[in-house]
Amino acid sequence: MAKTSGVNIVEQHAEKIVLAVCVLFLVYGMSRWAFSSPCEIEISGPRSRATETFGPDLVDEELLTIARDIERKVQQVEVQQYPPPTYREKLQTYQAQPFRALGQLADFGEARAPAEEMTDGGKQGKAQLKNLVAGIPQPSKPLVVVERELLRQTPPKEVVAAHVAVTYPWGELTRRWTEQLAETRIYPKVISLKVQAEIRQRRPDGTWGPAEVVDTVQYSLDSSGREISPPALLEYDGTNGLQIQQIKDQLGEEWQQEILEPGYWNIRWPTHEWGTWQIHLADNPVSKAYATEETPAVAAARPKPTLTPRSTRESRIPTPSPRTPSGSTYMPTMGPGGMPLPPGGPGGFPSPGMTGPTRQQPRRPRTTQRPTRRPTRRPTPARPLTSVAEEIPAPEPTLVPPLEEQILTGTVLVWLHDTGLKSLTTYQYRIRVAFVNPLLTYSTDVENEDDAKQAMVWTPFSDWSVPVSVPQTTEFFLTGGSATQGYVYVSVFTRKWGQWISQRFRVNEGEMIGGKEKFTLTDPDGNQKREEVDFSTGAMAVRFDFNKTVQIRNMERKTVEMVYLNRNNQLRTRVRMTDQRSSRHEQLKKEAERTEAAARTLSAANR
Repeated sequence: MAKTSGVNIVEQHAEKIVLAVCVLFLVYGMSRWAFSSPCEIEISGPRSRATETFGPDLVDEELLTIARDIERKVQQVEVQQYPPPTYREKLQTYQAQPFRALGQLADFGEARAPAEEMTDGGKQGKAQLKNLVAGIPQPSKPLVVVERELLRQTPPKEVVAAHVAVTYPWGELTRRWTEQLAETRIYPKVISLKVQAEIRQRRPDGTWGPAEVVDTVQYSLDSSGREISPPALLEYDGTNGLQIQQIKDQLGEEWQQEILEPGYWNIRWPTHEWGTWQIHLADNPVSKAYATEETPAVAAARPKPTLTPRSTRESRIPTPSPRTPSGSTYMPTMGPGGMPLPPGGPGGFPSPGMTGPTRQQPRRPRTTQRPTRRPTRRPTPARPLTSVAEEIPAPEPTLVPPLEEQILTGTVLVWLHDTGLKSLTTYQYRIRVAFVNPLLTYSTDVENEDDAKQAMVWTPFSDWSVPVSVPQTTEFFLTGGSATQGYVYVSVFTRKWGQWISQRFRVNEGEMIGGKEKFTLTDPDGNQKREEVDFSTGAMAVRFDFNKTVQIRNMERKTVEMVYLNRNNQLRTRVRMTDQRSSRHEQLKKEAERTEAAARTLSAANR
């Protein structure tokens, strides 16, 4: 009898069950496709907006027909042509006005009908240059100081210099231009370009000669000590607007100080030390207001120069400047905009702590004392040494506020330097200032396009200054004479290395007055040197009168008179009693005595 296994019926027929389920899914899918597949396709034809149905065999043909109809209609349509935007002209205009036209940039996409030009706040006014020029204020009357100076150059150079200063109403000019351009898109900024001076010379008959342009000193240094000059402003040609704007920005940010208040070398002070030239700057309204202003901001900004008299030894050590030889450790102080400050520190004043290394004094050799049979000699009392720095008070420079502060207050001090003067000549100065044309590059905002091409505009000339006379280089005075010998004594004063020195000459009739003599002087570096000094006056003695009668305090007195020809071949006279009593003679004698005292003091210090 056979035995049955433990496998049930489901397990025995599992393959057949799975196969039957797959057959059922296949039958369902076939029937679903047969009943749901469309026999027609709906197409929205071009002939009408209604939807049409087509059989599968006609769909491709109908779509081709529709595409051809669309192509034919496109070709038959007349397309309206719009002129392309003038991108080149617009870009040139925007370059000329880079901070005004950013809101007017065109859409560089598809071409479209030109739209009406946009304006800033609806301002449509047109500017005229002649109206702006007519409203420019005039500079003040110049203040002039003429002095003989020793410049700290290499080597030091002695010149006769005129320092000319005017004040200008900066705030008034800004206000006028702002009001005149209020109806335009132009916002003016006052930027100076140059300061020009004219000079005229008095003729021998008392009339004035023609005005001539002054070749003024421009002393601006870069960080390496080389002289530089501001960039030149270009005239607008319609394509260089961006370049002009860059130059204007550079001028307005970096060069206003050097244009309006140019630098100048340090000079030799009467105290025999180097210092700022501003001891020869005339008192002016800007400096007076600055000196009396005591606000904390002004007090903090005011330079505090060391002006106390130095000892004689310290006076031999010159204050370093940008022209110091390369062996020096001095570097120029840099100001705003990367520009070096004027020589000698901020505002041209000597900076504290800028003195060089102290010169070591040589040691005296030791000597072995020997007994001597000579009688002991009482030492002669030494002549007391006089310190020049103690005799001559230190000069006080004219204080000037920073240029930024002057612009804020509305009055700017403008100065210039002229070193081309002649001795025994009388001059007058007048000044005008050039500014950047506020209409420059604004070609679409002016009535006349030429107004936007002119680079600069000038102020009117100032009034002529008070006449100033240049003293002669060498002066002489009749100080004695001998009637029996037939000669006179003449004291001649001249300058060398910024120091007054004198020499007495014996002169006969027909002889030239003065000559060359050896003299011991202290050079600008503090060393004593025996130098040949030219005391020539260019004058010649003609005749002497040893019994000349003069009236002094209602009393008749006898004195010496000398008739001579000056360097211009003009007859002149000198009277001994008048020359000895003159204040100029006394002043020059004191200056010469100070020079001798300085030489004695230095000689004693070096022994």
